[in-house]
Amino acid sequence: MGWLGLAWLLHYLPFWPMTRVLYPHHYLPAYVFSCMFTGVSADHLLKRFISLFKPSTASVIQYFGVVLLCASTAASFYIMSPIVYGYDSDAEDNPMLKYQVNTHWDF
Repeated sequence: MGWLGLAWLLHYLPFWPMTRVLYPHHYLPAYVFSCMFTGVSADHLLKRFISLFKPSTASVIQYFGVVLLCASTAASFYIMSPIVYGYDSDAEDNPMLKYQVNTHWDF
């Protein structure tokens, strides 16, 4: 788990301060490591958490943990889909501006 976090950090940090346009080859390796790190971390944390309970209760908790993870993934996709698929709006009424993390990034 530590190597994936380090790999993500080393691929992500060099492009954080960039003020120019970032193309997929800039952030795709960091995204791949982020996906792997998220999956491994969620699995590790869920297994550690359910080990505190009896096996019968643990299976129910694991089921709801996986459902929660899938639901949060679907909600994240729904919220961020206008960025991916494009949207028609003017700059002043852009609904995605509230998700802008870095002021140098252009939506």
